Amino acid sequence: MSLKLTLRTQKGSALTYGELDDNFSQLSQSLYQISQVLTNSNTGSFTGSYTGSYSGSYTGSYTGSYSGSYTGSYTGSYTGSFTGSLYITPHIIYPYLSSSLNFLNDSAASSSGVPLGAIYHTSGTLKIRIS
Repeated sequence: MSLKLTLRTQKGSALTYGELDDNFSQLSQSLYQISQVLTNSNTGSFTGSYTGSYSGSYTGSYTGSYSGSYTGSYTGSYTGSFTGSLYITPHIIYPYLSSSLNFLNDSAASSSGVPLGAIYHTSGTLKIRIS
């Protein structure tokens, strides 16, 4: 985002009313664009750079580089390289497993389509189908 402001020091004389109006329009548009980037409910796209801190949520895609620290949760996929330290909470959550795949034994799991080596449970007890 580039501002095209007319300055008295560069012009060498007083600004006209039109030049003043153009300056205010440029500033107003730039402030609007910045507010859209910084709000927690922004939708759309942003190209450029940002330095500072952000608190909120983000849904979408990101291409570029990031340097800093991140605390929170991430859902999605990542392609690239990572340098630094990474702490992952040791919890694996299988929403589909908890809401279904509840079978009495391997035979019942097999007849419902659970393949050999797949995970199922019996009233919360985790099992692997082996027969």
